[in-house]
Amino acid sequence: MRRMPTLLQSPLRRVVVAFLVAYLAAPSYTAELWCVENDYKVRSEEIISDFMCRTDTNETIIQQCNRYNPPFSNCSHQSFKHSLERIKQFFNDDDYFNIKVSAPGPWDERFCYGSDRIFFKLNEKKQRFIINYIIDKHNSTEFWLPARSQNYNPAQWRIPGELWGEPVKVDYEELSPYDCVSVNVTMDLNPMVVMRNCSDNLPMLCVSRENPLIQAPCEVGSVALRIVPNQCYRIVRYRPHHLVENPDFSELLKNQAALYLASYSEMESNEMCLVHFNSSSNTAITLNNQGGLGTVNGLPRNLTCMIEMYSIPKLEEVEMYLSFEPSVESLILTVYNRRGIWCDQSQPDDKRDDRENSECGIRCFTNADYEQLQPVKIKQLVWEDSKKSIYELKLYGDGPGYYWCEAHSIFDFELISSPKIIAAKKQKGHYFAFFFNLPCKFVRCDRINANMKTYGKTIRMLLNNIRNTHGNVGNFKDLDIHNVRVMSIESLEPGVHLTVLCHAAVSLKGSSVDNSSEEDDSEYIEGVKDDFDRDVQVRAHMRRLLSNMLAISPYGVTNVVNSTNYCFSETSASINRTWQPAEIGSSTTTYKLCLLRNGLPVFRKCIGDFLYGATWEPLDPRFKCATRITQQIITRDLYEIDRKKFAESQPTVALTSVETLVNTTQKFIPADLFYLGRIMQSVAKTIESRVERETSNKTEPTTQLNAVNDTESIIRIYNSLMDVDRRVFKPAIKLNSTNILLDAFEKIFNTLSTRNDTIYSNDTHSSNHPEMGVIVYRSPKLITYIIDPSVSNYSGVALYTNDKSHDFRESKTRLLFANTSEYDLLDEDDLEIATFVPQSLLNRLDEIPAKINQTLLLDRPPLRIVLKIYYNDKLFQEDRDIVDNLVFSKIISVSIPGYNPALPEILPLFLKMFKTKSNVSSDSCRYWNYSTWADDGLEFLAKSSTDNDVVLCGCSHLTPFAYLVGGSYNLSVTADHVIITELHKEALDMITILGCSLSLVGITGIVITAIIFDKWREKPTSKVVLNFSIAIAFQMILFCFVNTELLTVHLLENQIFSSCIILGACLHYSVLVQFSWMLIIAYLQFKRYVQVLGNTRPPRFFIKAFILGWCIPIVPVAAVLIIDMHSYIPIDNRDESQICYPSGQALYFGVILPIAAIIIANLIIFLLVLYNIVRGPKEKIRSVDRSSALSQIRLSILLFFLLGFTWIFGLLAAAKISLVFSYLFCLTATLQGFVMFIYFIILDPVTRSMWSTFIKGLCCGQNNK
Repeated sequence: MRRMPTLLQSPLRRVVVAFLVAYLAAPSYTAELWCVENDYKVRSEEIISDFMCRTDTNETIIQQCNRYNPPFSNCSHQSFKHSLERIKQFFNDDDYFNIKVSAPGPWDERFCYGSDRIFFKLNEKKQRFIINYIIDKHNSTEFWLPARSQNYNPAQWRIPGELWGEPVKVDYEELSPYDCVSVNVTMDLNPMVVMRNCSDNLPMLCVSRENPLIQAPCEVGSVALRIVPNQCYRIVRYRPHHLVENPDFSELLKNQAALYLASYSEMESNEMCLVHFNSSSNTAITLNNQGGLGTVNGLPRNLTCMIEMYSIPKLEEVEMYLSFEPSVESLILTVYNRRGIWCDQSQPDDKRDDRENSECGIRCFTNADYEQLQPVKIKQLVWEDSKKSIYELKLYGDGPGYYWCEAHSIFDFELISSPKIIAAKKQKGHYFAFFFNLPCKFVRCDRINANMKTYGKTIRMLLNNIRNTHGNVGNFKDLDIHNVRVMSIESLEPGVHLTVLCHAAVSLKGSSVDNSSEEDDSEYIEGVKDDFDRDVQVRAHMRRLLSNMLAISPYGVTNVVNSTNYCFSETSASINRTWQPAEIGSSTTTYKLCLLRNGLPVFRKCIGDFLYGATWEPLDPRFKCATRITQQIITRDLYEIDRKKFAESQPTVALTSVETLVNTTQKFIPADLFYLGRIMQSVAKTIESRVERETSNKTEPTTQLNAVNDTESIIRIYNSLMDVDRRVFKPAIKLNSTNILLDAFEKIFNTLSTRNDTIYSNDTHSSNHPEMGVIVYRSPKLITYIIDPSVSNYSGVALYTNDKSHDFRESKTRLLFANTSEYDLLDEDDLEIATFVPQSLLNRLDEIPAKINQTLLLDRPPLRIVLKIYYNDKLFQEDRDIVDNLVFSKIISVSIPGYNPALPEILPLFLKMFKTKSNVSSDSCRYWNYSTWADDGLEFLAKSSTDNDVVLCGCSHLTPFAYLVGGSYNLSVTADHVIITELHKEALDMITILGCSLSLVGITGIVITAIIFDKWREKPTSKVVLNFSIAIAFQMILFCFVNTELLTVHLLENQIFSSCIILGACLHYSVLVQFSWMLIIAYLQFKRYVQVLGNTRPPRFFIKAFILGWCIPIVPVAAVLIIDMHSYIPIDNRDESQICYPSGQALYFGVILPIAAIIIANLIIFLLVLYNIVRGPKEKIRSVDRSSALSQIRLSILLFFLLGFTWIFGLLAAAKISLVFSYLFCLTATLQGFVMFIYFIILDPVTRSMWSTFIKGLCCGQNNK
């Protein structure tokens, strides 16, 4: 038997043993131990202290040896929150191991995080030893293990590291309705696995190896506890006299975890390290070279080192992604920032091989095999650098299945998971999901996990029996069932049957079973002409046969059979339309055109998943096809081009027609984007197939691709899309239209770039430079470069800001060499956006694919770099109402067709940043992953040393890139938003312009009256009316003719934010001025009609009125400018009408609050005035003011306009209550000035008499003011 001298051959083991034995209650060990009794060192053979306690006064209390337990109620720290106090170490059979046992409680998975051994892999002697310990210390004959199952799936170990997800290979009751694994100790002390309810109260057992320390991710020479991996410890050496001269140890140790330190530093025989010093009691805890711990009075003079703890700073987030390359059957895992993964690494990096190092902590799984859960083996580490690791995984099984990977973060063991993807080692036929009652008379129902493959074979046999018996009746003989896999156990009836979820691979006899080329003789739905629809219809036919077969079977749970890929066509009676097929997760529309009132085609989503199959979501009962469309739209024309498949048979004709349509003055609606996306998707597929035939010398002259005209048409079509109203794009996300359009554009030019010949263009804004290996396509909002770096070593482009023009055709660009200096380019003036492929990266492009599979290097197209610069982000829309970032730069897309998008080194990106708020903290470079703006594989490298506000970022993959500004932005669109925008916008705009024009005409009449007639101008009422009129004119000129939506879009897209802030502040001020004068008018009406007695104006009334009307509104405007001037820039809701105006809190406190207060005050005065006019006693109102009912109505109408009550309609319209309020607001609010002209000039007898006399005087040659 090996004893402690052998164990203590290295400092690492000496320290580990000393710490664990002294402070983790190790029974019976031979090394020197010290306990505290009456402040003296006492040798002891058994330590019973569970933990140390540190009080609020920083005093250390150690539990006494074999004596009383000191009170720990005043402890501020008791060892660790991770229950270190429960760890015990034992020495048995020449081996040390640790156990941790919890107090009785429900099953807790996280309690055993950090352990690494399985109870049943210990030998019988150790198992007995642990059982006796639990019985003795915890008085329990049953305890939890860190394993559980779910829904009759195999029980799995839930211990992070190599054991995570491993099946429990011990006999247990698989048919138990309970999920958690426990050990029940029999009378003869034999352990037996029992499944228990997870909420039962039992102690939990965790087992780990002797060494509780791991090396990674600490610095060299440091270690961490496996259960607290983000806190590291090391021995720091000092010269002895330094310790004596500077005995300030208050900050040396803040956490008792430092007691478990192990160091690689060799300690000399006379060395002693300080573990902890208690200045109040003048005691020190020390460590000697033999691994002994001691507590001594005072500070020893021979101390040469101390224990130091440090926390690992927050690392970049670990991210994992899987991708599948079917052509070479390669499943690739990409891990970013692997250093943050918890790894059970007890040996230093230099003592482990590269494979063991790289895979540490990563576990992958699949359900593609006959087992419900199969761990996936990592075949090889393909490539790795400091940021990214690429692995190739092994594929399993006879069909498709989910693959995913998991790991744990070093920060509190947070679970990290990759998104699940579907991959297949081989695939036979088409797969369908259904439920089946498997009788126990055919199979063993008590051993589920060992019989999963048998279950599948039995179900296939039963289905084949039905096919052979009833084949002539149901045409079942046409159906081949290749295999059946049981994917999960749904329920069981013991001794009777198992209800299982199955996947069956089927095909039609006599057809290919390896792809989707089966033909079906059934009648096609009208409009179904392409290969996709025919393929899906074949699948639908097979589903009907399989469903009918299950209906006959006595074992079928239901005859509902779902494809694992598609939702098939079906008819909805409520709208009398037939749905087109769709893949899981996507939305589709009907074969026949049906537009909703919000401008979208009627749509429906295919929901479900691969496991249970695809199914249609319930149809929204509010959906109703619009029968009358009041405006001219291009939707029907686009629909016809898509329906007739012109993009496949005649792509040039289709593109010419589409270009003509999108360049018309007719408005776009979301449905147009959907049908345009389908057309461009078909064009992309057609170009791809024809280029493929060209490159393989199989092209017939009649199908020659008209690359020149087609390319120019595509550029012009997409350039027109850049000018479409942004509000049209957001609803189109429901049908993924923006991503389809973007993907089609990217694929078209990537495909065209691979042609062996050069694509020449006659367009005046396209440049062909064969001598430089560069082709350029320019349009006002799009630039596309196709570069052959082998010709002139060009590999990128830089775009420069042009303040005089915002047309890409007028912008300065510069080709960049592959050896361009990154930091020189970063500091160039007026740089807007740029990128290039460095020479070193060009030389290494084959590095990653060569390691995955050499066949990836065969038959590749010539090397081309394709760069696309987008003027705005309209094609990059997130399907979320609230987003964290908005794009504030041009967008550049980088692709190298035919090459792996994963790069072996960083691709430099130069992006101009712009901060709209001073407190932005989450600005960053991002890339578009066709779902959101992500940052995995991207890193910030540098910021320009000049004032050009350009940042340099690096990316390890190819995709579209942009610079985003952080914040919280509301991009929601209500269901009826596009109705107003498209169907009524023109009418509302006309009403607004007409009303504003009439008001300005009326105000002009009031101003002319004031200029001509001195008597009218000197009247007190006229002075107020004149000021109010000027305020209205100021506001209407700004709103209707200056601060327009068109101008705002121009300012935003060209980042002229200072002008937008000025316009927004002026409009803000004009609105507040207008309402201030409304309040003054309300006050005068109150004095006149309510407060009749003493109805005199206060002294210097007009000076006070001037200050209130024109000066006070400056205060909230100035406050907004000082606190947050960028709130005038309308970025918080890009889908609402965009004008420069306050938003966010500035809108609520600077506009809505004062306006609401004034309207409420005016409403109260209005009601008081009406009451006094209609119901008031005669003595309160002068007889001259009492008029007929008609006069009362006229006054009420005037006050309604004067006091701003028309804005109530605006609030109701903004709340989307009804379209009627939008019309009422535009009709009433814009006529305020005109109503005042009618009332105060036309209907006022005195003023009318003045004008009559004046006109007569003009006719008679007199001037009479």
